Amino acid sequence: MLGSIKMLIPVDPDSALNLTRAAYELSQKVGYAEGLADASWLLGTREMHLAQYKKAMSYYEQSIEHYKKLKLEAKLADVYVLAGINEGMQQHSAGALGWFLRAISIYEKLHDDFHIADVNYKIGMVYGQVDDYKNAILYSERSLAYATRIGNEDMEVTVWNNLGVLYGQMGAYDKALSVLQQARSHISDSTWLPPLPDVFLNLGIAYKELGQYDKALLYLDSALIGHTVNRFPVRIAGAAQMIAGVYVKMKRYDLAYSYLQKSLGIAKDLDDVDLNYDNSVLLHQILTAQGKYKEAAVVFDDVMDYHSKLKGVDERAHVERTRMAVEMQKVQDEVDALSRMSRERTRQRNLFVGFSSVSLLLAGFAVSTVVQKRKKHRELLEKHEELEEANRTKDRMFAVISHDLRSPLNSIIGSIELFESEVLNEEERRMMLNNLHLSASATLETLDNLLHWGSAQIKNSETRSEAVDISVLADQTRKLLNNVAAHKSVTLTQKIDDVCIARFDRAQLAFIMRNLVVNAIKFSHEGQQVEVSGRKENDRIILQVRDEGIGMSPDLVEGLFDPAKRVSHKGTYGERGVGLGLVLINEFLQKNNGRISVSSKEGSGSCFEVDIPAV
Repeated sequence: MLGSIKMLIPVDPDSALNLTRAAYELSQKVGYAEGLADASWLLGTREMHLAQYKKAMSYYEQSIEHYKKLKLEAKLADVYVLAGINEGMQQHSAGALGWFLRAISIYEKLHDDFHIADVNYKIGMVYGQVDDYKNAILYSERSLAYATRIGNEDMEVTVWNNLGVLYGQMGAYDKALSVLQQARSHISDSTWLPPLPDVFLNLGIAYKELGQYDKALLYLDSALIGHTVNRFPVRIAGAAQMIAGVYVKMKRYDLAYSYLQKSLGIAKDLDDVDLNYDNSVLLHQILTAQGKYKEAAVVFDDVMDYHSKLKGVDERAHVERTRMAVEMQKVQDEVDALSRMSRERTRQRNLFVGFSSVSLLLAGFAVSTVVQKRKKHRELLEKHEELEEANRTKDRMFAVISHDLRSPLNSIIGSIELFESEVLNEEERRMMLNNLHLSASATLETLDNLLHWGSAQIKNSETRSEAVDISVLADQTRKLLNNVAAHKSVTLTQKIDDVCIARFDRAQLAFIMRNLVVNAIKFSHEGQQVEVSGRKENDRIILQVRDEGIGMSPDLVEGLFDPAKRVSHKGTYGERGVGLGLVLINEFLQKNNGRISVSSKEGSGSCFEVDIPAV
C-alpha cells in the first residue's frame, strides 16, 4: 500500500490523499498496526504540506508509537525525520535537532549512507535557523561528502541549494550565486525536478540582492509557477512576496501591489506572523511611495503589531541554541540506552527506499523563506527604532491635521461666510480680508512644515550637498515673503557679503531660511524690521535672521529645538503654528554638518544664527 500511494503522490495527489484516508480508516477498523502507521505518516505529511503543524504532529506521534511496538526501526527513523521537518517549519530549532539526531543514530547503525547524508543536510539547516553558520556549513559539507561518495546527484543538488541559502544568510551573495548555479546546472542534466522551484527562488533572491532585477524576476516567476503547480501555499506566498519586493526596487508599484496581494491573502489564511510582517512592511513602502499616506498609516499599525510579535526573535535564537545543546545530550543518552538494550539484536534494513524522494521534496522546508526570514531577523533590531519613530511621526502628523490645521481652516471658512453675508462695512471688510490673508499664510506655513517634516521622517531622505549662493537664496526668500510681511507692515532687509557660498542641500537650506524669516515676521509688531545677514568666516558661512519682535524667555529658548518640548505659540496677529519648523531646521542642519543658536530677550526681539559649511 505505502509504495503504491507514494508513486501516486506526484502524479495525482488528490487520488493519493483519498486512498491514504481510506487506508487509514480500514487499517484502524481491522487493527492493522503497520498499515495504520504508514497511513498516519502520509496524512501527517499532507497536513505539514498545508502548514497544519499540530495536526501533522498528531499523525506522526501515532506512527512513532506503532513503529516502536513493531520494532520497524528504519520506518521509525523516517518518521523522526518528518517530525523534525515539522518542528523546523515552525522555527522550533531545538525540537527539530532532537528528532534528526534520533533518526541519524538509527541510520548510522543501519549503515544507511543515503539517509545519513540526508539528515546531516537537515541538521545543517537547523543550525542555519539559529545563525550558527559554522556548524550549518560543517554539517552541509558532511552531507555533501556522503552524497558524493554514494554518487547521489539528487542529494548533491539539494545540499548545494542549502549552501546557497546559508551563504545568502551570511550576505555572501556572489558565493551563494555560484553555488546555486552549480545546483541549477545539475538539475538540467537529471530527471529529478522537485527541487527546481526552490533553486529558482534562491537564484532570484541572490540576483535581487545583487541588483540584477531582470534576472531576479526571471527566476522568481519560474519559482512561483513551480510552487503553484505543487500547490505549496507558504512557498507560493514567499515567491509572490519576493517578486513584489523586486518591483518595489524598480519603483513599479502597481505591479508590486498586484503580486503582493497574492502573498497577503495566503499569509492571512495561514496566520503566518513572519509572512504577515514582511508583507505589511512591503505594503507600507508601496503606499508611502504612491503618496497614499492615510492608507499607509493604517498599514503601519499592522507593521507594529506584527513587529511586537517578532521582538523576541534574537532572544529565541539564543534560547534555541541553549536548548539544542541540552537536546543533543538528551538524545545521546537515549541512544546509549537503546544500544545497551538491543546490542544482541539483528537489525534489518528498510526496504522502502522509495520514501527518500518524498523526504527530499519536503527537506527544503526553510529554503523558500529562510533567506528573507534570516535577513529580516538580522535587520529587525536596526529597523526597530526607525519604525518606532515613524509610528510616532504618524501619530503627530494626524494630531496636527486633526487639530492645528482643522481649527484655522474652520476659522477661514467662517470668516469667508461672514464676508459674503454683506453685514460688514468697507473698513471691516478690509480688516477681515487682511486677517484672512494672514491666517491662510500661517496655515500654509503649517502645512508646508508638516509635509517637509513628515516626508523627511517617513522617507529618511538623504541630503545632496551642492554650492548655494546665500545672496541669491535670500533674494528669492524676500520676494516670496514680501507680501506676507506687507500685511503686517514689516520691512524685510538683507546684508549678504559679496562672496557667500555655502555647501548644503539647496532645498533644505531654502526651507531653513524661509522658516526663520516667516517666524521673524510672525513675532514682529507692525512697523518693525526683519533683517537677513550672511558672511563667510574661514570655512564656514554665518547666516543670521534678526527681528525686533516680542522675544523669548530663557526657558523657552532652552527647549526650542527639542521635539519633546515643542510648544506652539501665536504670533502678534494671532497667527498659529505647531512648532515643527525649528525642529526640522535642526534636523536638516545636523544632516548637513550645520549648527543653530539663538539669542533673545523678552520684548527686545530675537536673533537666530546658522553656522554651515562654506564652499
